[in-house]
Amino acid sequence: MTSVHDFLAALGLERYAQAFEDNDIDPDLLPELTAEDLKDIGVASLGHRKRILAAIAEQSRRAAAMPAPGATDAARPDDAPAVAAGAERREVTTLFADLTGYTALSRALEPEDMHALLSSFFGRLDEIVKRMGGTVDSHIGDCVMAVFGAPVSRGDDAERALRAAVEMHLAMEEISLEFGRTLSVHIGVAAGNVIFSTKGQGSQRDTAFTLTGDSVNVASRLAGLATGGETLISATVHNALGDRISCDPPEYSRVKGLDEAVETHRFKGFEERPPERPLIGRTDELAALCAALDDCRRNARGETVALVADPGVGKSHLAGAVAREAEGRGFARHKALVLDFGLSAANDPLRTL
Repeated sequence: MTSVHDFLAALGLERYAQAFEDNDIDPDLLPELTAEDLKDIGVASLGHRKRILAAIAEQSRRAAAMPAPGATDAARPDDAPAVAAGAERREVTTLFADLTGYTALSRALEPEDMHALLSSFFGRLDEIVKRMGGTVDSHIGDCVMAVFGAPVSRGDDAERALRAAVEMHLAMEEISLEFGRTLSVHIGVAAGNVIFSTKGQGSQRDTAFTLTGDSVNVASRLAGLATGGETLISATVHNALGDRISCDPPEYSRVKGLDEAVETHRFKGFEERPPERPLIGRTDELAALCAALDDCRRNARGETVALVADPGVGKSHLAGAVAREAEGRGFARHKALVLDFGLSAANDPLRTL
């Protein structure tokens, strides 16, 4: 079970850890705390009390979703880490988006106005996560935790998470106009192997998740290290996308719960035209696509090509080579990114283009 100090640190409220310790509050007592109890032990800020209580409620929900104790695989090798029945290992990308200056906002705004702001904040960010193919795992206080790669893995989950982050920052500009004050989020994104379990069916918000792994902790910590308007990403995310993204030079930060400093990168944006690399082993495919270009020019009619292959075998690299060949032949190049299409007319790829 998470210690009280780690629980508070995940919320950025470790300043109260000593007060909890002085009052003999251990993890088992957390679900019994009330707002009055928190006030009695010295949590004077209303916003902080609400944030702690919301996180306790979320922790209790997750605990209820865990499979029953003892449900393990009897055939598991002795040296393999235990995975409870109903759970599985997944490679996922986790995103934490935290509203900047929540405590100051909660003091400056009337409760009704704060409620309206949070409703707009969660509504907009949840919609972005869903549209980008992710799952909203939970709302923890003023933070949105999203998962890309579970329950459905799409092969480009790290990219989806970062594109969601870009849109979240843009959405905050619109929310700022809506409420007449400058608002922002600070975001952390990390990828890695986790233990994933799910309970319940229905829409994403109706599905209960349990997600355990270092990458979840790292993403939360990165969000805490980022300033308003920034997105910090882990080395795993940076390595997965390589020269397709632009980042500041790496920095190394200490993260509670991990022995070694974590490599972090400040994400600046996507490179629309990454550096050219030689195309190896695709001579036949490139020749067929260039022949299609020549047919278009000769017949003055367009053609449509569907390029289908498993993730990671070089579809984007081949498409980039064809685009350069097209430009060399005098064609104009237009590009549209459609992460999910076929779901509705609004997401039709040709309509988007």
